[in-house]
Amino acid sequence: MNTGKLILGVIAGAAVGAALGVLFAPEKGSVTRKNISRKGEDLWGDLKDNLGNLITSAKEEINEAKDEAKQLYAEGKEKAKDLYADGKEEAKHLYAEGKDKVQEVKNDYRTSPKHS
Repeated sequence: MNTGKLILGVIAGAAVGAALGVLFAPEKGSVTRKNISRKGEDLWGDLKDNLGNLITSAKEEINEAKDEAKQLYAEGKEKAKDLYADGKEEAKHLYAEGKDKVQEVKNDYRTSPKHS
């Protein structure tokens, strides 16, 4: 928003300068009023153009941020799927190892001299 403040500051400064220049010019009152009116219309047009540009620029930045957020979301979702799949495989592997260990303990227990 620093650009917006700068633009508004420049326009305000130009408006004050133009108004003072017209007011102190050695012309008739009717000519001075017309000059002030014309300068005001010019400044108003400049202000509308600059605000329009500022709004357009802000919209573009917002759209770029949205696109980047969507991309990051998609990447995060894909990474989460990969991690879930890896975790699931690891859990299956650990389950199988645990099952084998339990079976070994059972076999050792059954074949031990105390329990025969």
